[in-house]
Amino acid sequence: MFRSLFAAALLGSTALAAAQAQTFADLPIAYVKGGGSGAAIYLTNDTGSQTVKIYSSPSKAAIPSIDLKPQGGEIAFVELRNGRLALKVLTFGSSQPRTITTQCAPHTVDYHPGGATLIIADGCSDHVMISTVGTDGTGYQVLRDGVWFDSPRWLRDGTSYVYARAVDANGQQLCRNGCDSSGGELLWSGPQVGRMDVGRAGDDVLFDRGTSYISKVNALTGELQSNMFSGIGGHFSPDDTSILYTTPHSKPGDYLQIRNANGLSTRITDKGTYAVSDWRP
Repeated sequence: MFRSLFAAALLGSTALAAAQAQTFADLPIAYVKGGGSGAAIYLTNDTGSQTVKIYSSPSKAAIPSIDLKPQGGEIAFVELRNGRLALKVLTFGSSQPRTITTQCAPHTVDYHPGGATLIIADGCSDHVMISTVGTDGTGYQVLRDGVWFDSPRWLRDGTSYVYARAVDANGQQLCRNGCDSSGGELLWSGPQVGRMDVGRAGDDVLFDRGTSYISKVNALTGELQSNMFSGIGGHFSPDDTSILYTTPHSKPGDYLQIRNANGLSTRITDKGTYAVSDWRP
């Protein structure tokens, strides 16, 4: 009898986990919302009408970077707790994420289009590396090493990537690969390059320009569309026609909004404290 009850309970919990994983996989947008003593990761759709919490951080922890696996079913994120940064991967339907070991302190994370490799900014005490590591924790490899790098993201071809780097105390650059200006790899220079996202259908790059504007530049031609609109943390929709972003400075809170091709924006959340977000291809 006990074995039968145990088996039935196990099958029930397995079926529930599978059903939850499928529900999560159908929701293409992820975001982090602060509140209470920690942060939580939510999934939702492009209208905000179906929202589920998939992870709550430990007390007094923050989540400064997230990325959804292109094929679905998984999310990678960076968690800051007690002054330590850790790279984690949560498979939908699992109760806890697994920790991926890096050399130093990971700041940002992005999935390769193939889904099996992550590109990260891994910060040490006196330098930062752009590195890759498998989602199973193997194959750590340094691509670039310098004074300061941030927000590396794969382009859709899966071989090239873009990132921000510091030039001096007052200047930053948005680069592709080696940042060879004669080869068109230096895409933009200015006082501040913030969070970035890359096109799913094309080769455009969204980036925070300063503290309150989202700009767009083509990663292959360097063509810049200056200060598209007021916002931060822009992410392309799967067809690149809409942009998910956070409203800046609407204190005492922010909104997540989606701006369509006609320039009209729709809120998909209530007012709150939103750190980072992502829109799966």
